[in-house]
Amino acid sequence: MKELVLVKGLPCSGKSSIIEDNNLEDFAISKDKVRLLLASTITDADNNISIAPVNEKIIHDLMRILLEVRMKAGIFTIIEGIFEKPSSYADYMKLAKKYGYKVYEYNCTVPLNTLLERQEKRTDKFIPADVIVKKYLA
Repeated sequence: MKELVLVKGLPCSGKSSIIEDNNLEDFAISKDKVRLLLASTITDADNNISIAPVNEKIIHDLMRILLEVRMKAGIFTIIEGIFEKPSSYADYMKLAKKYGYKVYEYNCTVPLNTLLERQEKRTDKFIPADVIVKKYLA
């Protein structure tokens, strides 16, 4: 099934939960998963867990390579991401066109207070609350 689903939304908007709740993890690629393959988690003085910094170009290149390998094989794929602007997923769209994939977008949109409540409950605070607010207001 030559279909690509972009699950889009701010941090804590429910992207991963939607994928997990529908048992679709085996079909999903995310930057956080790729980051964790290349680096470890770190804990700050307040016991917040985050992912150690990794060069974003490397992450983007690996995401594109993973997607292309899957598309060459005709595998249904979900990409989870913030995707703030179309340019952030333009490479994926080019690959979809090249391999004849139909693209669907699922937007996870929730109010700011919900994002912040979810962020506060998370043990893996990969994205600080102030960053979530800035992205929401952008």
